[in-house]
Amino acid sequence: IMVALALGIGLSYVRADEQGLRCRNGIKTHQVPWSEIKAIRYREGDPWPFVLVRSAVEQRPLLGIQRSDRDYAERCVDDLRQRLAKAYGTDEAPEA
Repeated sequence: IMVALALGIGLSYVRADEQGLRCRNGIKTHQVPWSEIKAIRYREGDPWPFVLVRSAVEQRPLLGIQRSDRDYAERCVDDLRQRLAKAYGTDEAPEA
């Protein structure tokens, strides 16, 4: 079980482009257009950020970004928030 868990986290990734966000958590891949993303939540103490989805009252973890990566994780979250703000045509992404 531990090997499967480690492998699942190790295979996870987050990709963003003009259309939206693609993330793989373990073996499941999610594609979410920017218009469906309410916010990117990354609170103090969270092990990874979450994407808050508009169409369903849900949040999806972004396992491809780990708090243990410290500054790199912060830069990744900042980049996602900037892309979200750009998609909304504003200077700042919506608050989570």
